[in-house]
Amino acid sequence: MQTKTWLCGVLLAILLALPLFGLAAKPAKQQAPKREVAAMATALNLTAEQQAQVKEKTKALNVSLKDWDVKNKERMDKLNADVKAAREAKDKAAVKQATANLAAAKTERAAIEQAGQKDILTILTPEQQQALPLFQFQETILKRFAKAKLTDDQVTKVKAMCATTLTAINALPEREVKGRQKLTEELMKNIREQVLTDAQREAMKPAPKAKPADQPK
Repeated sequence: MQTKTWLCGVLLAILLALPLFGLAAKPAKQQAPKREVAAMATALNLTAEQQAQVKEKTKALNVSLKDWDVKNKERMDKLNADVKAAREAKDKAAVKQATANLAAAKTERAAIEQAGQKDILTILTPEQQQALPLFQFQETILKRFAKAKLTDDQVTKVKAMCATTLTAINALPEREVKGRQKLTEELMKNIREQVLTDAQREAMKPAPKAKPADQPK
């Protein structure tokens, strides 16, 4: 199985508890969730030494990301405010420039993440690296259905569906971004329709937005 570029960030998503499909750069948590680290250790058959190395390198990466977040908070707040102001002003040129400035800043943080990913991947054997994308994909999709509180049998079904989808994704050319997105969306739809119960589908619905308080007359 070939490790696809689009899945490279999933390792960090699991270790740092960040959402896979989130576009905004968010501060990293200081500890990886124990369940996910344990799941990774089981799925990839990590040795005790490997587990210790993963935790150590992840902690170091978390520290680097937190330092970047703290040092660049005011800068990022301003860049986000610039994008918002440009959109509200409906100034296309300003939106383009502000968006580019924000993307450039996020690229700096992404470079730290990528370096950390490469460092963590060196811990794994070639066989473990080969098995990693499927594990990452399965864990990420399962996270999306956390509110449904899947049974063990449902988890098994979802993992099998993920394996089928990832095989189809890997068959696509590297540049087929829309094709990968479509396959992932179809997977999510099939899980909702074929795996979840009515009660679980209800639990997955987003909470209604709170109504604004009545303004004083």
